[in-house]
Amino acid sequence: MESSEHPTRRAKVLARLHAVPAWVWFVLYFGGLAIVVNLGYLGVFSAIALAVLVPSIIVHEVAHGLMAYACGDDTAKLAGRLTFNPAKHVSLWGTFILPFLFVVALGSGFGFAKPVPVDLERTRKPRHASLLISFAGPVSNLMIVAVCYAICRIADVPGQIIDHGYISSQQLPLWMVVLYLLGLENLWLAIFNLMPIPPLDGSAIIERLLPQRALSGYYFFRGFALPLVIVLFYVFPAPFDWLFLHVGDFWFTKFFA
Repeated sequence: MESSEHPTRRAKVLARLHAVPAWVWFVLYFGGLAIVVNLGYLGVFSAIALAVLVPSIIVHEVAHGLMAYACGDDTAKLAGRLTFNPAKHVSLWGTFILPFLFVVALGSGFGFAKPVPVDLERTRKPRHASLLISFAGPVSNLMIVAVCYAICRIADVPGQIIDHGYISSQQLPLWMVVLYLLGLENLWLAIFNLMPIPPLDGSAIIERLLPQRALSGYYFFRGFALPLVIVLFYVFPAPFDWLFLHVGDFWFTKFFA
């Protein structure tokens, strides 16, 4: 009896959470981070890194769903995933706990949301659509980077740094820090997801090159590959550290120089 009622109760709870407007979730999230900062448990930079990471991940996932819809698959739309409401996308582990651990331990965010459901068989050209849908997420992050860079140039951030004589990052205006970290984390998200490692978006290249007869085995492996990526990230961090360091140096130079 309990096993049959449990999904119903869970569904009711989820329905109530999903009914909460997106702005309420963001106010609670940002407000919670502000409280943690005021209590001294988290630095301002780390809090901002977490604050910009969650919306960036949501944009990434919505982009996947929108591209799938454009290719003829309405699975994500029917699942209610073409929305910026965090309750529809967040994963307790991937969107909150894991990013928090990475920000606290390494000073930079890394996380993921619930994957947007996609049914390639409902698209007009499945193998072609697979590439478009996979790359839509990283492209959306790169678009955010482009916007951040454009604002940086229009606001003449390097000129302000020189004119106002800032000598440390703690002296920078809050809007400048937010813009910098927003661009940096979206650049990291884009490049990281473009790696040709299942289940990252870049692995769509492998999928496109595989013969049709090998796809079923590949899809099976891809479904269990995410824990392997996380293990690689922890056990063999050197390649990722090298990548993030050079991406960070590149963005720092473009933003402040």
